[in-house]
Amino acid sequence: LAQVLCSVVYLTLCGVCAMFATARFTRRGLTRSFSSGSTVGFIGLGSMGSNMAANLQKKGHSLIVYDAFPTAPGFRMLEELGAKRAGSLAEVADSADTILSMVTACDHVREVYASADGIFANAKGSKLIMDCSTIKPSTSLEMIGAATKAGHTFVDTPVGGGVPAASAGTLTFMVGAGEQSEEWKRVKPFLDCMGSNIVPCGAPGKGGAAKLCNNLILGISMIGVSEGYRLAAELGVDMHLFDTVVNGSSGRCWSSDTYNPVPELKDRYPNAPASREYSPPSFMLELMLKDLKFAIETGESVGYTMPLLKEATALYQEAHDKGHHKKCFSSIYHYGQH
Repeated sequence: LAQVLCSVVYLTLCGVCAMFATARFTRRGLTRSFSSGSTVGFIGLGSMGSNMAANLQKKGHSLIVYDAFPTAPGFRMLEELGAKRAGSLAEVADSADTILSMVTACDHVREVYASADGIFANAKGSKLIMDCSTIKPSTSLEMIGAATKAGHTFVDTPVGGGVPAASAGTLTFMVGAGEQSEEWKRVKPFLDCMGSNIVPCGAPGKGGAAKLCNNLILGISMIGVSEGYRLAAELGVDMHLFDTVVNGSSGRCWSSDTYNPVPELKDRYPNAPASREYSPPSFMLELMLKDLKFAIETGESVGYTMPLLKEATALYQEAHDKGHHKKCFSSIYHYGQH
């Protein structure tokens, strides 16, 4: 009986050891599979793109990165993290199965993907593409059509949250796909590495549409916040007290409680561009102006006119023309005092 019991115990222990060994092997195998997966290409290494790419690299993806400007500061940071620098778009197309882009204009997106030197003309095999740029929905649909014709999957995935969220990996992504779609299932694991709020917007092009409408609200609200705080100052209300009122009541918004444009409140908002004379890293005024013009054009394409948007756009245009174009768009507060 003792011999039988010993045999049973021995076999049980062997089984447990084998189970743990298999589990360790499986975990190691999964880790190897993840870290040695296909290369991800990232195009556009400005303040937003470089931080987004850094989070992909930190989360275990192997990156090859490219920017039209060889001196872009994002190159150094990403190379130190282990990313490879590409010398051309063709090199990205040849090396990566998944490609993300973060550029500033519709024509830049066309150049990246549809030019003779771009991704479509130089890609070998099918690519999964996520364009995080803020562009017109019509341009996204144009690129989606061209990509489909070339055998690729192109999804519009613009972002919200600014440079701080890009650095922290807490961006909001507006995804031009339905929650049950194959595109959503494919892009979400990558976007999860860079964001904390990944929103399926229903269909191709709808991510870009949601982004434009969001920036429309942001551009107008910043002017409202600026004028409200300026008027309070003119009436002799202490800025810190007024800020407590606004952000404790119905005037509160992202432009007041996070990106506050009042320099005198830099002790409360040390990360807001107003605390450093509206200098980078920030969302430049010229980019906000671009987005508001896109919103006007997109509205006109569906017969919808927006008088308040047009007035706000005119104010940003004046600030742009006076030399504030490279400053943060929140400098509209400062411009209003001149």
